[in-house]
Amino acid sequence: MIDLLEQEVLINDLGSKVTVRELDWLHDVPGERFDFHADVVIAADVIYDAALHQPLLNVLTRVLKPFQALVLAFKERSPADRIFLEQSICSAFPGMALVSNFEMEDEGCEFWVWRAGTS
Repeated sequence: MIDLLEQEVLINDLGSKVTVRELDWLHDVPGERFDFHADVVIAADVIYDAALHQPLLNVLTRVLKPFQALVLAFKERSPADRIFLEQSICSAFPGMALVSNFEMEDEGCEFWVWRAGTS
């Protein structure tokens, strides 16, 4: 997947604006993999296992400072996933506001978008 994303960056001549990074939620090495801050994070299919909820939140709160935008594609697999999204993700970033939330009915997928400075 990383290779595909890097190819897309090159094809679209975005090399000076976009960096593709793999984030290992479970093997957080301070100063090694998290020595950057992202302006925008695009995440899809990342909320699916309750055991990974807290590691995901840890990564987002470390990488997204100062937080600018998060685009999250979400498909509910269990009630715990929805609770995590609505209670933990939505409240984790002071100064952020949910600016868009819509569902693709055919796919059963929701898209959530947060931005800084809109609260």
